[in-house]
Amino acid sequence: MTNKDYYQILKVHPSASQDAIKKAYRKLALQYHPDKTNDTLAIAYYTDIKEAYEILSDTEKRRQYHYAKFYTNYDEAIIVTPQSILEQVKKLQKSLYTINQYQIDFDILSFQINQILLPHNILILKELNDNQINQAITSSTLDCLKYLPYKYIHQSIKYLMELNYSNAPVISEIEKFKQQKRISGYWGKYKIAFAIALAILICMMMYQLI
Repeated sequence: MTNKDYYQILKVHPSASQDAIKKAYRKLALQYHPDKTNDTLAIAYYTDIKEAYEILSDTEKRRQYHYAKFYTNYDEAIIVTPQSILEQVKKLQKSLYTINQYQIDFDILSFQINQILLPHNILILKELNDNQINQAITSSTLDCLKYLPYKYIHQSIKYLMELNYSNAPVISEIEKFKQQKRISGYWGKYKIAFAIALAILICMMMYQLI
């Protein structure tokens, strides 16, 4: 069995439809065709693209490849859609409303968010490019991220930026959220020192008035 990841080569999810595979192949083949470049790496990639499409476009070859790689049939896999991804993040968002924020395990929550924003899921969202759903996912994800300290949000922010790379208003919203978290993180880190310094200053002022 080949060690090549044909799904990754074509930049599609393992549960992608034949139409999605064909669309991805045409886009990549046009981009990396030898007639358009002399780059040896690009030409080698074009060969991989053709090989991947040859396997994944043939139902039986794809079934054999998929089973050998994942030990399951591709048509038995859970079909991931933008709506199902939105439902996942909405479910997590709703669960956070019922939890005491002081009892949240930051590592677990960060992991749960990043599992929803897996690269394959981001590929599906970008491929179908439903702006309404993508913005809803982004909004709900940011709502979940507000429960995390600044140092835990970087990977999730990276995924959201990738998802919304062509949507300037949403990118601006994500950047604003990141900046607010950074500021609140600094305040949380230094507020005790600030309070002590303020208390000392007040004591000194009161002493001078005596």
